[in-house]
Amino acid sequence: MAKRESPTKKAQVNVTRCAILRAGGLKWETIAQQTGLSLNTITKYPQCYADLWTHAYTEAVSEVMDAAYAEAMHVARGLLRDANLALRQKAADSIMRHRAAMRPLRHELTGAEGGAVVIRVTLPDADEGGGV
Repeated sequence: MAKRESPTKKAQVNVTRCAILRAGGLKWETIAQQTGLSLNTITKYPQCYADLWTHAYTEAVSEVMDAAYAEAMHVARGLLRDANLALRQKAADSIMRHRAAMRPLRHELTGAEGGAVVIRVTLPDADEGGGV
């Protein structure tokens, strides 16, 4: 598979889909099975479509981490109601330490006007275009 300057719409969809699945922790073999693409093809995506792969994979990892953070916060907040006082105190301390650590980052992302930065991954329609 030769390196292309501009991947087709179908290649964009396939590369992005594989990057999302890989960021979710799936093995290449599982991704090949789930997408119906060959293992040989998909393992070349990071090199052949480096810019597209890096962008899609980075965005997907960010979303995976955001989801993991939300789950962890949900668990920590649940522990605030636990019968064990020591466990409640540790959960509260953990939440407050995290909040303090995130304050500078939150300020940097929202800027002076307070408008939040939202990043979304949008997949093109799989039926558009030809190619890989």
